[in-house]
Amino acid sequence: MEAYEKGLKIDPENVECKEGLSKVQFAVMYGGGQGNQEERAKKAMADPEIQAILRTPEIINLLKDMEQRPNAPEIAAALRNPDIAKKLEKLVAAGVLKMG
Repeated sequence: MEAYEKGLKIDPENVECKEGLSKVQFAVMYGGGQGNQEERAKKAMADPEIQAILRTPEIINLLKDMEQRPNAPEIAAALRNPDIAKKLEKLVAAGVLKMG
């Protein structure tokens, strides 16, 4: 996903990058059943990068807020932070977090 996003920063109209990003996003959101999702999440939890993200205080607090107060204004503000958004995107792509 990151490679397509980098490509689109260089050439925002690149059709191959747009299509590739769309396919990856679709696969992340709808790829496989619950068993597949659980297996992906299990593998992801062994990934040091995913572990580091999940230990980040701002992510811990955000996930807690998302669970307890899903409509809190602090959540929308946090999601506009590019660093936090990128970390959440990695968690979703890894199958650790479901959004929506």
